[in-house]
Amino acid sequence: MENKKNVKYHRICFVAGKSGGHILPCITLAQQMLNKHPQYEVMFFSTATALDKQLVNSSAIIRHYIPLTLQAFPHKSIVRYPKFLWHLVSSFVTSFYYLYKLKPEGVISTGGHISIPVCLAARLLKIPIELYELNVIPGKAIKFLAPFAYKIWICFEQSTSYFPGNRCTLTNYPMKFTDYKKLSREDALATIQFSPQRKTVVILGGSQGSLFINAAMRQTLENFPQLAQNIQIIHQTGAYDTTDWQSFYASMDLPALVFSYSDELATYYAAADIVMCRSGAGTLAEVSFFDKPCITIPLETATTKHQVDNAVAAAQTRPDLFTIVKQEDIDQDRKTLHNAITSLL
Repeated sequence: MENKKNVKYHRICFVAGKSGGHILPCITLAQQMLNKHPQYEVMFFSTATALDKQLVNSSAIIRHYIPLTLQAFPHKSIVRYPKFLWHLVSSFVTSFYYLYKLKPEGVISTGGHISIPVCLAARLLKIPIELYELNVIPGKAIKFLAPFAYKIWICFEQSTSYFPGNRCTLTNYPMKFTDYKKLSREDALATIQFSPQRKTVVILGGSQGSLFINAAMRQTLENFPQLAQNIQIIHQTGAYDTTDWQSFYASMDLPALVFSYSDELATYYAAADIVMCRSGAGTLAEVSFFDKPCITIPLETATTKHQVDNAVAAAQTRPDLFTIVKQEDIDQDRKTLHNAITSLL
């Protein structure tokens, strides 16, 4: 038997958090690497949140997993700074230790603030860093780390202006469905036991769901109950919505498949006549791949509007697929979402 001490392991380190939008494409990149280089091992850093752990632990390809405790930057909350700085230093030291011990040949990040201590430790150890910016407008972590990366992969050509052009390479979004053999609509409907006579609306709010889209859909059905006569619904509600959606849809005599989260959406996409979703880069890429008409409602908050840019870029590329509906328009006119849905039926 070969002495394990003499075995040279080839490893690549991946780091992402604190959402499925960062972690799932990062895991997909790891799988793509293993498809080409099965002799490699994968090590993975994420935050220590329950969602991150669930997503990473669900992947069988990760050989070394190191969750790090680091909350988001506290901004104006001064009282949180000491704890944040302590976690930042601790995450850097832990990252340095494991990178030094396991000696990966490179570090690949798709973003999230957890990437910062890991990539800085990699830089100190002279481990090459590659960054993937999945959105049109780069996130803060990717922008901060860009000077330390030898290559930056971008999924939208518009992102070039935010980085040194000589290090940017345009690439497709790392989507796991690339090698998927698409089901026909009829076969997909038969698989989930839905009627081919009704139009199927698939509602996706991202890895954590969307309370806004959920509430908007409920209000639309309550205000326009005749809509329920023509459709059936596949609804990813997210883990934070306490509504009994199955009972709600049953009360309207509306066939529905309800679940909090799934990363196995291929059959649902294939069954869809319309997709209603946020404007995360991954979801938009999947909608394009499955070639489905889409109502996309970009997430807009006081601190982030990057999904608006994603939606605009997607609509410019595929105007035949994407209809952008803004949150404020839905808030101001209860007919907005109803009109958008019926225009695509």
